[in-house]
Amino acid sequence: MALFKRWILRACGANDVSGRPTVARSERTRPQIFAKIRRPRPEYNVIMTKNEKELRQHVVNLLTWGDAHQDFEGATKNMPFNLQGKRPKGSPHSPWELLEHLRITLWDILEFSRDAKHKSPEFPKGLWPESPEPPNEKAWDASVKSYPARLTEHVRSGGG
Repeated sequence: MALFKRWILRACGANDVSGRPTVARSERTRPQIFAKIRRPRPEYNVIMTKNEKELRQHVVNLLTWGDAHQDFEGATKNMPFNLQGKRPKGSPHSPWELLEHLRITLWDILEFSRDAKHKSPEFPKGLWPESPEPPNEKAWDASVKSYPARLTEHVRSGGG
C-alpha cells in the first residue's frame, strides 16, 4: 500500500511521501494530474495477452455449459406447441419470442463479426419476432436447430 501511495503522490507532483508538492498547486491542472495517473503500464497489456485465451475459453464455457443453469437443449426440448406462444404470468415474453430473440441476436452478432458493412436490424423491434406465437408447428424446431449451429460457428470463429 505504501508503494501505491508513493506512486500516487509522485504522479500528483509531490517530491516525497510527506505530500509536499514540487509544483505549486495552482500551476497544475486537474487533467494533468489524472493524465499521469491513468497512463497505462506496459505490463498490464502483457497480462491481458497472456490471459486472453483463457478469457475466451471462459466465455465459450459460459455459453455452452449448463453448470449453473439449464442448457439450451434442455430448455427447448419437448416444448408443447400450445405453450410455445403463451406468455407466462408476469413474463413479458413467450418461449417463442425468447427463442427467436436468441436466434436473431446471435445471427446479428455473427454477421457483424464477419462483415463490417453488416446492417443490424432496427433496435429493439428488429431483434424480436412480430408475434408471440410461432407461425406453425415446424417453426419452433427449425429455430431450435439453427441456434446451436450458429453458436458453434460463432465459437469457432473466435467469438468475434
